[in-house]
Amino acid sequence: MLLEAGQTRSAPARPPGTRTAWRSTVSLPRPEADGTCSLTVTYENGTDEELRPGGESFGRGVSGIGSARLVVRPGKSLDEHVTDYGLTWLDREKSASVLMPPLGEDEKRIVPVRIKPTRKGTSIPGPK
Repeated sequence: MLLEAGQTRSAPARPPGTRTAWRSTVSLPRPEADGTCSLTVTYENGTDEELRPGGESFGRGVSGIGSARLVVRPGKSLDEHVTDYGLTWLDREKSASVLMPPLGEDEKRIVPVRIKPTRKGTSIPGPK
């Protein structure tokens, strides 16, 4: 699933007689005084069953590249390669520890993400 800051996406409709699936929302980055940015990814389970938003393993759950469940990287969601700037995901392990446990029906989980641009002057979109 490709989401950019400030976007929400829901799973496709489910068969009649079952409830809507999950929904995830990415907040806009919030600049911090120390030059880092914080954002959150909120997962909401609207199904009749337990979900695993992080998948089955840490390596498949979070990443800065690839096809993990939660990928945090610079650029737009469809950019193949960004060369002029980068970022460091400062709390990847914390994000994974919040993301990985099963999410019960009707539960909501907020995954914190803290990033730092790799060079001064890198623009991070934020609230207007």
